[in-house]
Amino acid sequence: MKKSTVLLASLLFAVNMASAAPKKNVAAPVVEADEPADAVPEKLPRGYITSGVLIWSPVSDAAVTLAEAKKTCESSTALGKKWRLPTKDELVEFHVDYRHTLEKLRAEGWTLSEVWSSTPGTTFGIQFVMNLDRGLVTYADETNGLSNVTCVS
Repeated sequence: MKKSTVLLASLLFAVNMASAAPKKNVAAPVVEADEPADAVPEKLPRGYITSGVLIWSPVSDAAVTLAEAKKTCESSTALGKKWRLPTKDELVEFHVDYRHTLEKLRAEGWTLSEVWSSTPGTTFGIQFVMNLDRGLVTYADETNGLSNVTCVS
């Protein structure tokens, strides 16, 4: 029953994503008017991209546990910024922004696989993960599950 519920939710999500209007991608990072001028570097290093007001780090090559993913983001000092795991909703928004340009992400060195979110699942011990290639949100065991990592700032 649980498996069919998750499958149905995934299918509904896929239909919803397919019907959403694509957003215009910004080629170069843009500083929002209410942000300080130094909020986004003029040119980001290869693999770092923007979506909305967030800067996204490249996806890790290796799959790790949730604890390792959190530690990876929280200990990062890349670009002189503070980093964290993205929420499930931020991952969905990211996929909406980039779903028509996945080849660009691959060219930037992105591994389009399942990545951890910071959003706990609806059942104890489960965490939301998202497949960046397909845009599917699913669950992983927060203790023993393995997924890749991307961080946001």
